[in-house]
Amino acid sequence: MIRGAIGLERPGPGPAPVRISLTAHRIREVLSRARVPLGLGSVPSVREVMSAYDRWLRAVTAS
Repeated sequence: MIRGAIGLERPGPGPAPVRISLTAHRIREVLSRARVPLGLGSVPSVREVMSAYDRWLRAVTAS
């Protein structure tokens, strides 16, 4: 998750929304697979993950 977030900070291929979407899908899949071992009751939706990354990226790039 942290690598995905850090990767969003750096310029990369494609616009940020596309990279956020791809990263969110990957993270959602990882969380889904790890739900039971991590003791998670539920896993955030892709949209929720995208929203969290978007908020974080805006905060990081604003400073």
